[in-house]
Amino acid sequence: MKKIKKQTAFLIFLLANLTLGLFSQTLPEGNSQESGSGSKNENGAVFSTESLNTKGKKTYTKVTQEHKIPENRKSVALVLGGGGARGFVHVPLVQAILDEGIPIDMIIGTSAGALIGGFYSAGYTEAELLPELRKIDWYQIFKDSPPDLYARYMQNRVGDPYPIKVTTDDKFNLSMGTGVFTGQLVFDTIKSLLVKIPSNIDFDSLPIPFRAVAADIMAGEKVVLSAGDLPEAMRSSMSLPGIFEPFEIDGKILVDGTVIDNVPVKTAKDMGYDVIIVVDISVPPISDANELRTTPFSSLNQAMNIFQTKKNREEAKLADLIIYPDLENYSTVDYTKMEEIFLVGEKAAKDYKNELKKLKDYIYGKEYTDTSPYKNREFSYERISDMEYLTFENLNVKGVLSPDLPFVEKLFNSVKGKPFTKLEYETVSREIFNTGNYSLVNISVEKNQAGNTLLIETKAKPKEGFTINFGFNYGNTISNNLYSNLDVVQNFSFKDITNKGSEISLSAILIDTFGFQFNYLQPFGHYIFMEMDASYLDRQDVLSYATNSPLIISQRNQQAGGSILLGATLNSQNWFSISARAGWVNTFQEDREIQETIFADTYIAFDAKYTLDTLNSSVFPTKGIRIDISGSLIKTLNNINKAPFAKKLNLKLISAIPFNSEVSAGIHINFGTEQEEIISRMSPVNFLEAFSLCNRDIFPQIPQKDIYGNHILSVKGDIKFNPFGYLTALGGKFFLIWEGAWGCLWDKIEKMSPVEQEWNTDIGAGLEITPTFGIRARVGVGSFRKSIRPYLAIDFGNFMN
Repeated sequence: MKKIKKQTAFLIFLLANLTLGLFSQTLPEGNSQESGSGSKNENGAVFSTESLNTKGKKTYTKVTQEHKIPENRKSVALVLGGGGARGFVHVPLVQAILDEGIPIDMIIGTSAGALIGGFYSAGYTEAELLPELRKIDWYQIFKDSPPDLYARYMQNRVGDPYPIKVTTDDKFNLSMGTGVFTGQLVFDTIKSLLVKIPSNIDFDSLPIPFRAVAADIMAGEKVVLSAGDLPEAMRSSMSLPGIFEPFEIDGKILVDGTVIDNVPVKTAKDMGYDVIIVVDISVPPISDANELRTTPFSSLNQAMNIFQTKKNREEAKLADLIIYPDLENYSTVDYTKMEEIFLVGEKAAKDYKNELKKLKDYIYGKEYTDTSPYKNREFSYERISDMEYLTFENLNVKGVLSPDLPFVEKLFNSVKGKPFTKLEYETVSREIFNTGNYSLVNISVEKNQAGNTLLIETKAKPKEGFTINFGFNYGNTISNNLYSNLDVVQNFSFKDITNKGSEISLSAILIDTFGFQFNYLQPFGHYIFMEMDASYLDRQDVLSYATNSPLIISQRNQQAGGSILLGATLNSQNWFSISARAGWVNTFQEDREIQETIFADTYIAFDAKYTLDTLNSSVFPTKGIRIDISGSLIKTLNNINKAPFAKKLNLKLISAIPFNSEVSAGIHINFGTEQEEIISRMSPVNFLEAFSLCNRDIFPQIPQKDIYGNHILSVKGDIKFNPFGYLTALGGKFFLIWEGAWGCLWDKIEKMSPVEQEWNTDIGAGLEITPTFGIRARVGVGSFRKSIRPYLAIDFGNFMN
């Protein structure tokens, strides 16, 4: 495990360091942004489609009274270096400096130093910041690729596992973006914690004056951000090349300041500060020659480390105190080790306590004593907890697509005139980002004399050409019989065919199932969409029995059909649809004497469905809920004049409740009923439409669907234990699982005499590779047709489709 994390950290660090040679150091200081202009509609909202970050003059407001340094003491600058997850060490160290009574007149940060330094500059204390950092899911925060317009809807509809994805742009060139992550969720997290700070500010007016150091990747110059939007400055400084997409401010393409000046001591010195304190968390060069042989790139990594360390040491000569926390055992991606890194910071604070006391005496001078008048002049700053939330009456939008303007205005009206809290910010930003139309959503509040304005700036997602997806589902059960099934899925999708969000998708399925699926999705504005589907599938299941057994040993079914659906998205987690479909089913069943029985029929159906889905995974969900409520009218055409429509109602509930970061519990309930009590006998349509207990997620010991009912109730409960957290910074979880289930089928509800009743219990382990693809192995015991048998079940793919 430790080796995997070291390799991940090495790759990320290497990507950043490979850009070092591109930069030469200059010192331009200060950047600003221009607010857009536009025309008002009848509700007073201002709309325009200007590009993000246009050039021009801007008037900056002040957050607090201007920071003044007393004449009778020395000025102090605190420089916080970058280093990814190691930057958590800054939290207790900055607080220790403040608690020691040392004034901080300026914080200058690079990368992680800009992140933590920005929060302290805004008025946070350790007691306020730590709980917020502990709430963050550091894996989820990196899962920020812009979703397709109806990605979550399609995922629930289709359920195909696609761990491999290749995308091209509209000119069919391979498209991988400018970073692995857009950085949107990181940006949202910073913004939500700083909603009390307006965007158009002079950083000298913050409770503690602040500078963020970034690098202009096009000009090869250092950029020191001194005014504008505080979260933008913090985000720009931590745009690690190749990992996070660069951030644009005033036409400059900015990346992580680490690549040009990881410990900007000279910047503090050039600004005229008398005393400079530095916290250096950079990676030391490798001291063990054997480590150079671990990868082909170790020597290159070592050369880059030497370059950076030498540069840091040269600038360190300008500092009065340098704090070196012992972080040799932690990588830049060890976000799950946040608590351990906090403890390293606390230890470093104790180790440097004497040096801090001596420095304090030097700052205040010999006249300073606890009883002297100078005691009343000790440093203090305004806390963010004492600030008021901002309100606004005006709206200004930039870059929002025309079809989304009514939706955006509706969001604005829901928060207009109210305190713009963390929750309101998160709601507005998430809903706009989840349209799938934008790679960046930037929401801020500007203060001006005409009244505060909510500014919504967006950057349109680049137009895609086509996407190739590859995945598979595999299920194997070893019990009294042997069952195995493998489906390989190859998918091709073409985006934005007719308008933004439209999609044509074609899937080919091979091995145990042979067939194709065609899907066309057509949105009409933000809320309404239409979908057309066509498919042909030919599937065969074969059982090998270890003992003499009646019934089927081979089952094959062919099906073809098409549908048209009209749907509405209430938001990114709720949707409703109605549909009409027609199909043909042909089933073949062979018993042990190789006697074949053939059933064929055509059918029509009309459906209505509502879905609420907040689950964080469709493999091993640990948080959220999913509710599916559906109703169907189904009629076979061979006996169209002899039988009424089957009237089916189905309710499915999946809920996951986290007890803590390691343990969660889940429940899965499936209830269904058919009013006419005929669907179980509508062969072969019953294969598709009747209720059955054959579900690998709940009853892996039931190998085939050959017993049907008109009513069903099944309940499954599980306990999941995640002992290691995320395995890498890019995700991956290992689970230990206990689960148990019970289910029953009835033909006649008044008789309550079940046609099948089964139960099981098992233990197992699983690996979540992505939220839609995983590996699971279970060993347990369960009932099957009135006998009790042990089983071993192994699954690859999407378990809940």
